[in-house]
Amino acid sequence: MNGDRVATEREHPSTRVALLDWDGSLHRGLTLRSWTHYLGERDLLPKATAQAIEERFAAYEEGDLPYRRLAVETPELYARGLEGVAQTELQAHARSYVDMDIGALFPFSRVLLESLVERGIETLVISGSPTETLALHQEVSPIRRYWGITVAVRDGRYTGELKLNPAEQTAKEHIIDTDTALEQARVVLAIGDSEADLPMLEMAEARIVVDNDALLGDDGATLHLSPDSTDDGGVAMLRAFLRGTLDS
Repeated sequence: MNGDRVATEREHPSTRVALLDWDGSLHRGLTLRSWTHYLGERDLLPKATAQAIEERFAAYEEGDLPYRRLAVETPELYARGLEGVAQTELQAHARSYVDMDIGALFPFSRVLLESLVERGIETLVISGSPTETLALHQEVSPIRRYWGITVAVRDGRYTGELKLNPAEQTAKEHIIDTDTALEQARVVLAIGDSEADLPMLEMAEARIVVDNDALLGDDGATLHLSPDSTDDGGVAMLRAFLRGTLDS
């Protein structure tokens, strides 16, 4: 009997989780772009590095740089530019930055996060945003765990080595495949806005796609939302979708 119970628990994990992209899904714009601009203006990042990062984002917007290159090159530039910077100094600037950046959350984001927490669903963010900014968003938003762009630190200073880059689709796949807690959890929801988020979206029982009608089809387990889902009844649609997919 005990063996049967253990087998049943493995087939039906008790922990329910939601996998959440951040930029473009819960947060307007790409954090690394505005964050590196902010640091460049304050001489925490070499101005040449900040400019090189901005040039790549501009080229991506114009269609001259594919997302895969953007997702590789900009985090690497960011990491190298931080070499020698004191971690405590960067964290202090991150707090000032996030005080302004909190307004960049989409109107439906808090509704979604709070609705998940109310249902006992753990909120896990896997994002190409820097960990320094995600850590501070976690202080004011119901985020259980997060993975973001991580630069190595030694003796309190950044080494310039990029340790983790979840902006890459392969990195998101690796996190999902290797995290022990995720292996034992039931992924009931995911939110994303691009093909880079497919590892999360395809793993989930229900999916929310933001501002990308071409990503995944329309079915009862998928909701397409616009970034400013308020006046169009989007928040009401979101609440109804969560009731229909998570409470059944």
